Amino acid sequence: MKKYNLMKYLLIITLTVFISGCNSSLNNSSLNNYKLAKITVNPLGVTGSSGNFKKLNIGIDKNNIPQKFKVYKVKDPKIDKNQIKEKANKLGIVGELIEDEKIIRISGETGDFIVNKITGSERYFTKQMRGDVEPKPLKNILKDEEYVKLASDFLNKYGFSKPNMVLKGVNKGYRIGTIDKQGNETQSVAKVEVMFESKPIDGIKYTGVGPKISVWFGDNGEIIGYGSIWREIEEKVIIH
Repeated sequence: MKKYNLMKYLLIITLTVFISGCNSSLNNSSLNNYKLAKITVNPLGVTGSSGNFKKLNIGIDKNNIPQKFKVYKVKDPKIDKNQIKEKANKLGIVGELIEDEKIIRISGETGDFIVNKITGSERYFTKQMRGDVEPKPLKNILKDEEYVKLASDFLNKYGFSKPNMVLKGVNKGYRIGTIDKQGNETQSVAKVEVMFESKPIDGIKYTGVGPKISVWFGDNGEIIGYGSIWREIEEKVIIH
């Protein structure tokens, strides 16, 4: 076995650029009759969404590499400060833009809008989501389809929607406990999350975190937050 530097041809789709293991298969019509080679990935010593690397060696027999195959590369995010200010303004957030090596933040009386400069991820927190208001059980919980419509309308209105986005589900698992005078505890829904994800690319499903969008709701269908990590990719055809 020989080692080849495939840094330019490796796609890792995750929250930053992360890998903890690799089990994959190709389902390409041009390769249906091709016997796939075993790929061995060297241990990196890092795991989780904060793990990232600039170089990766993969051991593979060069004689088993297909003559033609597709690879997908994660694009670097395009950070536009004027666009960030416009988005924050539409959300009703008025405040100073603060920047450091990793994030851009606009904080105001009504909430925060935060953009990660490395991943391009976005977060919108109202006072309730950022902890300024004490969480309370929801009194009025809507139907799932009502939450989905409200979330979709919100994403379309503020330009957060993505063309390849599909509904993943509605999460009502955020709970808060209350204790009555008799000492009995009751678990109630504290907030509701509508989740979206990306369709498979050429039939290949994302693993790990993958592109995702969440919209969070408080009482009576009030939107209290939004989060998005959506790394754009480019497709390349490699001729070996």
